Amino acid sequence: MTRSSGFGPDRTGQLSAKAPATPPLLRLDFHPKYIHTILNGVKTATCRLNPLSPHDTDSASDTNAIIDAVTTNGSVRVTATSNGINIAKIDIGSIDHSRTIATVTEELAELEDFDSASELRTAILSHYPHANDAEQLVVFHFALICTVDR
Repeated sequence: MTRSSGFGPDRTGQLSAKAPATPPLLRLDFHPKYIHTILNGVKTATCRLNPLSPHDTDSASDTNAIIDAVTTNGSVRVTATSNGINIAKIDIGSIDHSRTIATVTEELAELEDFDSASELRTAILSHYPHANDAEQLVVFHFALICTVDR
């Protein structure tokens, strides 16, 4: 018995319009307070604790897989989510592993849509309350591709 790939003629010779299934996009989850700035294209970076940190609490994101995909392919399209709800498709174009919480810059704060590096550090520590200034960060630089109807 031959199996149909789902695209092209089926067993009866009829054309099937069903395309092969594509795997779901990886997810990067955001706090709800950042949705507006992501959807407006203002927020173009996000800081996360290194996934190897014992203080990393982001179980809703596919952080390791995203890091691997960007390292391998140079960029990756992912679904931006908030509390598990799809909000946008974004393209992660680069990752910066050189920062700690203490070395967050004014330029990075601007990409994250914060008024200052100090404000960004405070926000990071509010998301990771057991972290300290020496914690290694992974900074994802991204661009909005499109919003997702919710």
